[in-house]
Amino acid sequence: MVPYSAWSGNHDALPPSSFPLPHPMIRKPRRGLFITGTDTGVGKTHIGELIAKRLVGEGRRVGVYKPVQSGGGPDGAALDDASRLWHAAGCPLRLGDVCPQAFDAPLAPQLAARREGREVDPDLLRDGLRVWADHCDIVLVEGAGGFLSPLDDEDFVADLAVEFAYPLIVVVPNRLGAVNQALLTLVAASTFRDGVDVAGVIVNDPGPEDSLDASALDNPREIARRSVPPVLERVRFGQQTLEGDSDYWELASLHPHSDGRNARSRFDLGIVERNGAVEKNEQGLEP
Repeated sequence: MVPYSAWSGNHDALPPSSFPLPHPMIRKPRRGLFITGTDTGVGKTHIGELIAKRLVGEGRRVGVYKPVQSGGGPDGAALDDASRLWHAAGCPLRLGDVCPQAFDAPLAPQLAARREGREVDPDLLRDGLRVWADHCDIVLVEGAGGFLSPLDDEDFVADLAVEFAYPLIVVVPNRLGAVNQALLTLVAASTFRDGVDVAGVIVNDPGPEDSLDASALDNPREIARRSVPPVLERVRFGQQTLEGDSDYWELASLHPHSDGRNARSRFDLGIVERNGAVEKNEQGLEP
């Protein structure tokens, strides 16, 4: 929806109307988390399942919403991610309420839709959240692909994150390159349309311990040293419950300013750097 210059710092090049506030017509649950990742296939759905199970176990009514899904093939497997989230949340409402738009081809949603002679409905991306407003205590929203993945010709995943105004959970695959990918996503989150709150980062093992590369042991700490949002935990391959002590109910209570702009500076939301050197961050971790 917003040209690249809007999140690269060139704000003066755009008129004020290029910076819309959170969508005024979206009726939605008051509390939620928006699960995004550094890329597609990094384990967002698995992390969403684990967070949903934790919250259900605490007695919360959990809603789950995936605005659009692509890549499941003609047998209907495109709804597999939605089905997993739905079952983890205890099957609230109907499966169709979890993911109202699904397409077969393993492409960006707007391209997958056109393979079928269809278009992604940008209004439904937003309005699909409405059904959960009166039927859950907290909603978990899972984006498609990474934070800046396109959803249609105008919208990125990031646009929905801004308009829904839920704190982000950033899922990072635990492999070589994780630090760079995590920090790039945090910087994007802190600058896109003037910023989105980040609740924290989850480092997700993409395979069994003996299949991981040499960076896997250090990645969580290296990300934590360089980011202000905390690393909430590392999730091992096949792990069926969250083992950390993060309170996801409380994390979902983080709110941006009422005008939709983040309370913290864009810089402070991203990476920790002062005078060219990484310094102690909010987690108390030093180089």
